[in-house]
Amino acid sequence: MTEGDEEYDAELEKVAQRLLAPRDHAVFEFKAKLRKRGFENQRIETLIALYQKRGWLDDQRFADRQAELLARDLWGRNQIRKKLQKRGVSACLISAAIAKLDVDWMGNAKIRAHKKCEMESSKGRERAFRHLIQRGFQNEIVRKIIFLNRNLLEKSVLFTKEK
Repeated sequence: MTEGDEEYDAELEKVAQRLLAPRDHAVFEFKAKLRKRGFENQRIETLIALYQKRGWLDDQRFADRQAELLARDLWGRNQIRKKLQKRGVSACLISAAIAKLDVDWMGNAKIRAHKKCEMESSKGRERAFRHLIQRGFQNEIVRKIIFLNRNLLEKSVLFTKEK
């Protein structure tokens, strides 16, 4: 190894550590960031293998943490899956990460719907429906929330009419 190679590897290591310092990365996005900075593919692959061996790069850990953060921010399963796929995480790791989550999806969807939309009008329920689907909640959950809310409103209207 020449002096130039050692300097190159030292610079690659410095940039790589700076990237990993603030947060975990998926291997795919980590590799892309290093390529974007002009580093050679072969050296990047060698560094990634070393970092995986040390436990500094781990797609499962990344998927688990990101899924947890996204669920806490009231994203649904479908959107969590989509966001992790975009970062290059494999489908099996994504499924495992989502399966590990201890989340009340229905509760999260209700919170999200009531934060974003007024549910008293049909227009508000339509808006809530679209919003929840865009946030990645499954159709059955969204339909239950919209239907349940409509039924509760109708019962309260009937109840007030009787008085």
